[in-house]
Amino acid sequence: MALWPGGAFSFAPEEPVKPESIMNGISLSQFPEFDKKWKLATVRYRADTGEMRFTYANDIAWQNMLQGKADYSDGAVFIKVGVLTTGDPAFASSKAPTKTRRYQVMARNRQRYAEHDGWGYALFDADGNVMSGAMTGKTMTEVTDACHICHKIVQHRGYVFSELIDLAPGQSAHPATDAMELSVPFSTVEASALPMRVQSYLHGAAQVRALEGELQQHLFQGTFMEIEPALGQEAMRTGLPAALVSRRAPEEFMIVKLDGANARCQTATHVAGKRLLTIVASADAKAAPRQTRHCEVVP
Repeated sequence: MALWPGGAFSFAPEEPVKPESIMNGISLSQFPEFDKKWKLATVRYRADTGEMRFTYANDIAWQNMLQGKADYSDGAVFIKVGVLTTGDPAFASSKAPTKTRRYQVMARNRQRYAEHDGWGYALFDADGNVMSGAMTGKTMTEVTDACHICHKIVQHRGYVFSELIDLAPGQSAHPATDAMELSVPFSTVEASALPMRVQSYLHGAAQVRALEGELQQHLFQGTFMEIEPALGQEAMRTGLPAALVSRRAPEEFMIVKLDGANARCQTATHVAGKRLLTIVASADAKAAPRQTRHCEVVP
């Protein structure tokens, strides 16, 4: 049974589909054994969640990637699998996969998902049900809007963050990032114009490079993680703290700033960089913001 006109997907007939396993007309049961039948496009590690992220592309998406197409064809589908990791006692410096934590799906259909530039989004837990945590206090429409607004950061890549990995001998495994081309609008604002809680973590800075636009209106946990690199690059480029502050809950924000007057450092690969301090505050004003430090290559 096709899900939509022109769609390339169908439910496995022997598997009944529960309402709680469908988001935006998408269910994992449409893609049986995708991890064995599809191409592995790329792998990423999320330090904030301790997850390995494996992104699989179906045949249509894979061919589009090989051709370097930014305008993906209808029927293209990506599934990203988040796998938790743990230390291996036999190899202390390595991390081994333990169990699946989440699935994230992007499906291309210009007609059905016209409101989101032709992309449908779905988030599932390890059991294949819609992630309840992502829905807390939000409607399905709000979560979907938040997904797509975040993906607008890479509009020039066809709204797809993943880029094809190349493991052939003599090749760079991953293309050079094009972060300076990201579609992220910043403006310089006076620190005094920001909420008091934000000001208290600016450490005396008089001005801030504030990220503006739709992202401020539609934030969820993943938004901060996706936008952090752009904030870091803006902070390194200008020397000013860069911030994303929620319009709906001003207590919720992320600040990325140079860590001290002398922020020079070396990355793990011994490349010269700058040390950044990232501060993330939730909408719970009683909860202390999370603060992390890391060294990034200067753009």
